[in-house]
Amino acid sequence: MRTSTTAAYKALQAINTPVIDRQEDNALFMISGEDNDDGRPFIDYYEYNYGEFGVDQTVCDILKKHGLICEWINPGLLGVYPE
Repeated sequence: MRTSTTAAYKALQAINTPVIDRQEDNALFMISGEDNDDGRPFIDYYEYNYGEFGVDQTVCDILKKHGLICEWINPGLLGVYPE
């Protein structure tokens, strides 16, 4: 992973975001919508009124800070990509 990608990944881990170190569909890494251990929904495909299109605003801010964006791969998985 690039330095900015690694920094974003670690920042998301620090707030307990369910990140997955897997590169599929050209994603740098992924965020799970199904593995919320602490009950906090970081992403919710069906709640577009939540954050930015179902993505917690904190997650969006961290990604933006590191020059990354996210897009839905499917209702349970978010891909993270270069801006």
